[in-house]
Amino acid sequence: MTFEQDKAKRIADLEDDKQFLLNNLEKGKYIVRELLNMFSIPFKEEELQVGKGSSDVDFRGDSFQLKEVLDPGRERDRDYSEALRKARKARTSKAFPNQSFPREKISVEDIVAE
Repeated sequence: MTFEQDKAKRIADLEDDKQFLLNNLEKGKYIVRELLNMFSIPFKEEELQVGKGSSDVDFRGDSFQLKEVLDPGRERDRDYSEALRKARKARTSKAFPNQSFPREKISVEDIVAE
């Protein structure tokens, strides 16, 4: 893969991740999907619906309202924007931002409020 191809892929991946962050429905579906998988509850993707009222996602009559709690001082939107700015300006592979924003597996502790 050439530098330009690698750069284009990294920028596209960062843009995709930032869009995912901003899309509350897709983010909510992802979290509920992970929860259902954790408990081995079979489901079809179309059962995850836009929430009604104050809920984010509805599933078989149950409603999920999601709240993300970031570490103190963490500003994820700013982190993504800065990584994108650095990636776009990069002229060498060494200039690419070091941070990555993987969609990690979620644990029950990550989902369930204390």
